[in-house]
Amino acid sequence: MKTKEPQDLWHNPEYVAGLFDRMAATYGVLNYITSFGFSERWRKECVHLLGIPSPTSQTRGITAKGPEDEVVYDLMTGMGEAWPSLTSAGISRIVSVDLSPGMCGRARENAKRYNADIEVLQKDVMTLVDSGQADYVVCCFGLKTLSDSDRTSLAQKTRELLKPGGRFAFVEISAARSWWLGFLYRFYLRRVIPLLGRLFGGDALAYGMLGKYTESFGDCRQFAEELQNEGLSAQYRSLFFGCASTVSGSKPED
Repeated sequence: MKTKEPQDLWHNPEYVAGLFDRMAATYGVLNYITSFGFSERWRKECVHLLGIPSPTSQTRGITAKGPEDEVVYDLMTGMGEAWPSLTSAGISRIVSVDLSPGMCGRARENAKRYNADIEVLQKDVMTLVDSGQADYVVCCFGLKTLSDSDRTSLAQKTRELLKPGGRFAFVEISAARSWWLGFLYRFYLRRVIPLLGRLFGGDALAYGMLGKYTESFGDCRQFAEELQNEGLSAQYRSLFFGCASTVSGSKPED
């Protein structure tokens, strides 16, 4: 018999961590399959929006700062799915943060594949105290699990983490707005993804929650406003007819 998850628990950090623990064994494959590969494309687009410069070059005899010297904070990192794009861009120092012990365990195993300094922290992003340490902040598909007040706090945390002139980029699955695509998308989120989760040996209820989070979240527009309220430049962008959205920008120089 199915049980209905109380909505007041949806954004509780322990509840969210538990959900992703239950999906950890199947999330990587299912996320790719259920998004028809778009999740990978959208992660790459998110990293591209960081505007990471080309590797260190010589300018008038002076070595310029390159990505190998810079630090990326990867928030709600999951299993480190953004790392291939980050390391391909030349980044060699990544601080990754996630609530879920299961996801963090898999992330630490995955980190061994990279010739990079990757630190995986199992903690709530809101508890980070690393003020002014990040050249870049990136987050792929973590916004939807946060409450409105938590997203306000995340905007503040993004400002705190970034160095002056630092850049950020967020991407999230979004609720398509057009009536025809919205109907199909909701059906897919509510019915098809939980079914696929069960077929692949995953937790159907946990995968069903991803659709509920997406419908409740909407898109990145409001979060862009929250970032702007913190004095950050922030540009919103819709992807693939509103099925995903991004917000990216920078912290002003001192």
